[in-house]
Amino acid sequence: MKHLLTAAAAATLIAASSASAQTVTGSLGAFEFAAIEIEVSGGTTLVIDTIGSTNAGFFGNDTELGLYDGVGPSATLIASNDDFGSFGDGETESLLDFGVDSPIDTDLVETGPYPGDGVYTVVVGPFNTVFGGTLGEVEVLDDLPTEFVVNFDSDGVVTVAVIPEPASLGLLSVAGLGLIRRRRA
Repeated sequence: MKHLLTAAAAATLIAASSASAQTVTGSLGAFEFAAIEIEVSGGTTLVIDTIGSTNAGFFGNDTELGLYDGVGPSATLIASNDDFGSFGDGETESLLDFGVDSPIDTDLVETGPYPGDGVYTVVVGPFNTVFGGTLGEVEVLDDLPTEFVVNFDSDGVVTVAVIPEPASLGLLSVAGLGLIRRRRA
């Protein structure tokens, strides 16, 4: 389930497997975002948030989330969110909820119907992440290093796969070639 996206920047990620609740954590450098592939099945609700993330932004936790329908640069934007709480309260994490009433009483949350079983890409970035109409158009306009937490919750099953950035994928390929060569020797 891992795919290479030419638009994805470097991120160090730890991913979990399949369950109704998942958490992915990682680090983003300046001008970077992370792309996380998820597969949802057997449910009617999906909630994604960045509660627990930190960075050097205005309130120290300013993140943004985008959800795309599928994988690859041509996947299209379904929804995005920046600051689910009241800006004055310092709640600058992001939250997307589908198929349930928002746990946060605010009109800043992107709430919609459950997108359906399928494969999606979640993009997390710091303040000033621009979500283009397609995944290939995502860009970060700020240089905030970010320690992010992305929480997934569903009444069905969420399977998480981290999309490696080009440098990591290259290292994995070289390591794999070394193992093949060693095995043949």
